[in-house]
Amino acid sequence: RHNLQKEQDAKSRSGGSKNKKRAAASKERQLTRAVVRDDIDTVMKLLEEGADINYTNAAGLSLLDLATERKKFTVVSILTSRGAKHSEGWVDPHARAEEDGDFGDPFEVVGTRARAA
Repeated sequence: RHNLQKEQDAKSRSGGSKNKKRAAASKERQLTRAVVRDDIDTVMKLLEEGADINYTNAAGLSLLDLATERKKFTVVSILTSRGAKHSEGWVDPHARAEEDGDFGDPFEVVGTRARAA
């Protein structure tokens, strides 16, 4: 019986770290949904609870990328004020406009990602 208890204890300890990882991943997924939905209260709550502000989704987009592409300007402001970064490969369309001399509509924000040739 003593060995059985040790095995169960070991399983519960290893499962505990898996559960923590799952909970953290779940928190980032919740944060992603809140960003996309422009749910300011939930974004603030999850950031205060320690959700990863520079989390990237399976497509490689950061929370800041998603907020910018979807024109969630309040969320963009919250994320940038807390140090969020765009994902690697992010290209700001307004930066390209400056080079071309075509500034377009200053209120239109359309994100894009650099693509490998």
